[in-house]
Amino acid sequence: MQSQKGICLHHVLTKTPTLWISVFIIFGILFHSLCNEQFDASMLMVACCLSLIACCIHTAFKTISSFLLGMMIFSEAETINPSMEHPLSVRMKGVIKGRIIEAYSKNDSSHVCIIKGYADTPEIPRIEDCRMHVRIREKIKPFPGMIVQCNGVITHPRAPSLEGEFNEQEYAKSQNIQWFVQAQSMKILDHGEYSYHACIHYMRTRIKNAIRASVPIETQELSISLLLGDTSGLSKEMRESFALLGTAHILSVSGFHAGIIALILQIVLAWIPSFAWRTTILIMALTMFLCIVEWDPPATRACVMVAFGAIARANQRNIFQMHALILTLSIMICLEPPLIRSIGFQMSALGMLGLMLLYEHFMKFNKRIFGKVNWLHSYVSSSLSLSLSASCMLIPLTAWYFNMISLISPIANLMLIPAFTLSLSWLLACIVCSTFSTLLATTFGLAIHQVLIVMLDIHHLVSSWNWIAYQEHHAFPMAACIVICIFFAAQSRTFLQAVMISFASYVFILGVHDILTLWQESKQPNTISIIERNDVLVMLLPGKKSIVLLDRDIHHSTLRDNMLLVDLSNRRQIREIHYAGNIARRIASSLSKNKPDIIIQERKRSILKQCIRIGKAISSSK
Repeated sequence: MQSQKGICLHHVLTKTPTLWISVFIIFGILFHSLCNEQFDASMLMVACCLSLIACCIHTAFKTISSFLLGMMIFSEAETINPSMEHPLSVRMKGVIKGRIIEAYSKNDSSHVCIIKGYADTPEIPRIEDCRMHVRIREKIKPFPGMIVQCNGVITHPRAPSLEGEFNEQEYAKSQNIQWFVQAQSMKILDHGEYSYHACIHYMRTRIKNAIRASVPIETQELSISLLLGDTSGLSKEMRESFALLGTAHILSVSGFHAGIIALILQIVLAWIPSFAWRTTILIMALTMFLCIVEWDPPATRACVMVAFGAIARANQRNIFQMHALILTLSIMICLEPPLIRSIGFQMSALGMLGLMLLYEHFMKFNKRIFGKVNWLHSYVSSSLSLSLSASCMLIPLTAWYFNMISLISPIANLMLIPAFTLSLSWLLACIVCSTFSTLLATTFGLAIHQVLIVMLDIHHLVSSWNWIAYQEHHAFPMAACIVICIFFAAQSRTFLQAVMISFASYVFILGVHDILTLWQESKQPNTISIIERNDVLVMLLPGKKSIVLLDRDIHHSTLRDNMLLVDLSNRRQIREIHYAGNIARRIASSLSKNKPDIIIQERKRSILKQCIRIGKAISSSK
């Protein structure tokens, strides 16, 4: 039996040599992440090239070059976005310079920009080629394509320390942003009126205006999000409803959009007899689409794989899907190493990997249990297998990042994706028709409106059900249990066996949930919580119902953290407050207004610093 497994593994690695190379790239990334030493990326690149040359001597150098390539990728990512172990964002004064990629205006004097360029601070070496989220308070309106220089405060993305607080780390990973900047002054070096980014911004604006002129106002922002991935106009409730149903990938540009556009282009270009011309036009159209969506990583991955497939068919060659995926991911990571930390890129890669590895497995399960009855059953079986294949890979990832598991994601995608596919196709037709016929564009816009209104009603209704999603702090182990149970159920030989395994899996998951809940409740009463804010340190002692407040900077006297004040006000069990510092005194006096029975005591700063140091040690030991 062991020999058969060894032969099978050898066959897989021989058939897919890129998989073997990718394994060693991952080993290199893991080794560099676990190693405390810092390696120079340029030296690793030279060593990688020398190992490739040495492949002429022996093929074993391929694995060494792959290992070094993984270390080089992680080293580049660390250079652009160095890891910060401190839970509080590091604040540094510095200078940034670069070109504005995106710009949003809240009002005439408040603007938000995404700038790609360098950040220069006295504390760390100059960081080149990074993306920064910049808040600007100037009367000059920023515009995509401008080259600007700003002086301000540079901070690292911070994890939320209070419930309901904006998660900068998740946002930064989703947008591939490395730094947040609060600009104090801005200088325009080049207006960039005819730059690449200005042209793309002009094209996106024209598309948005065409949608707003053709689609009724109730579904305009959803149509813009469906086509361009711009969710700034959507309400928080709408985004949450899509996340609960597991259809949030529709609101961002992904492989779903690229696949539909590639399919439409192949149908339209089918009349061209030359494979070479067809492939060239297809690649040019996909490149234009990527420019319009600003080279979003999931869409880039899908379009590059479609291009590889089209080139292979034009040359009458077969391409192995795993080769195309790994080659595409390798090229993208080598060109932009920070992508390995991007949530969108990770989800796109894992979702596609799940389709390649698990689709046939679930299709065999459906045929084994239900058989092939008619075309409708075949369509449902294929769609459900696609959704389950991607979900098995994505459920643990979404649980890890968002502490949420959509329990109806496969069914929701099976039922709603066809309607969104039709809407996206009509949107493309609407944009094309808007250039020569307002009547046709409005007709398509009304059809899109009718479909999207129904989709919104379904999302609003289903998202109100409490059981459709699991949202707890221990969502990741629950996600792992769910995936394991799905695999066990997929091994069933008969329908009765599948039902019995599904029922047993349901009981098992409930038991795991109860155990995790009891474990969390048993830890909570004896846990010392340390909340680190920009102005004050807070230590919560649940057992004694008291808190410790300590100013981080004795020179600060203005309280600018209203969210912390609201969070402490909602903690009804607090009875004692020990403080040291001006801001801590202001917080204590504000809390005492709503709770007159609270005991407030001023302490020496040295005593409270020692208490917080001991509290950190106790919390880390637990």
